[in-house]
Amino acid sequence: MRKVKRGNLFLIGVMLINISLTFVLFDMFHFQMNNTNLLYAIREVICPGIIIALFFLFTRQSPQKVFLFKPLSLKNVLLVIALTLTIIPISGILNGIADFIFRNPGMTDQIRAMSTGSSLVLALLITAVQPAIIEELSFRGIVAHAYSDYDIKIMAIMSGLLFGMFHLNFNQFFGAAFFGTIAAFVLYYTKSIFATMLMHFLNNGLSVLIGHISTASFNADQASLWPTGEPLAAIIIAIAIVIIILLIIIAVDILLFRTTLKALAKYNKKRLGDELTVTFEGGAQTLKATKENLKHLLFNPTFIAAAVIFLAFAIYVQITGHF
Repeated sequence: MRKVKRGNLFLIGVMLINISLTFVLFDMFHFQMNNTNLLYAIREVICPGIIIALFFLFTRQSPQKVFLFKPLSLKNVLLVIALTLTIIPISGILNGIADFIFRNPGMTDQIRAMSTGSSLVLALLITAVQPAIIEELSFRGIVAHAYSDYDIKIMAIMSGLLFGMFHLNFNQFFGAAFFGTIAAFVLYYTKSIFATMLMHFLNNGLSVLIGHISTASFNADQASLWPTGEPLAAIIIAIAIVIIILLIIIAVDILLFRTTLKALAKYNKKRLGDELTVTFEGGAQTLKATKENLKHLLFNPTFIAAAVIFLAFAIYVQITGHF
């Protein structure tokens, strides 16, 4: 439980400094310089980077034990790429549903500005390269290690929830929590943080690329996005066809996602053998023990504190639209 407490306190420290920097830097840069990317880079790179350094300074843990810097086989690289391609549509749907429920144009515009408001290279560096390094060291490194004595399902669920809360807004929480949960399983099967770094870069990088392409297309011909003068029946039929096509795509994507994840698990079980245990580091746990442990962890004071901080700031973002 000491490891869990340290992991939760690490996240709390990141969130509190993140929130503090938001209020200070928003006034310094956003209004005067209109530089959302600068604000994001300072808050998302410098803040976690400092906390990571302080974490190892105070806990005196070995980075070699916390970070799984193990090489990836070519097959694992290909499987991780394939898995990431199936994750992106699911995450997009979750984020789309969240945007619909938590309507927040200001928040949505700021998120979009991070990936489309600058050159493609700069956007990739800020929203794809740096999260693939800093956030993975934080969550598939420090946080995953904090829960490494528990069942892999517990580690995946808890690290996914904490990763979602790290984003400090409702719009990104669900997609990030899903990604964080799957990334935890990938870390478990591959025993390499390089696998989740690759996932993170591809997930964010492709989103940035798609955002730039769609923005350019939208600006090129806004009037052609929806036909005018069509009868209501034709519009209803068109919407129904689009919905059916989307449902088919979702079903196929979920099937591919499950198949790819199973292939990743099967390959690494054969490759690692006894090294790939039921838990991340320890021995097997019963289903009853897993449920009891999960309940205990969810009611841990440090996790509750992190959840309260997330909810308070997410509500603030929802009300003000500023992030």
